[in-house]
Amino acid sequence: MSYRRPALPPPQPQWLSLDQAAKYTGLSEGFLQRLIKARRLAVMPDDVPKIRRADLDRLGDLGSAVGELRQAMKGRRG
Repeated sequence: MSYRRPALPPPQPQWLSLDQAAKYTGLSEGFLQRLIKARRLAVMPDDVPKIRRADLDRLGDLGSAVGELRQAMKGRRG
């Protein structure tokens, strides 16, 4: 009798494009761009900016990020 190892899932990329990051998180590209602009999310500059998957996984506290963005935007409006 032979033993069959279960198939491993395909490796996940460490860096995601903005489109991929939006699909991965369920957040809009615009919201992710605002997080980048507010320096809550870092990107690797490239022909196509890339976001590290681990950074997206750390966005668990999105509520405070949204609050901070609203305050920042409110302050800019005057």
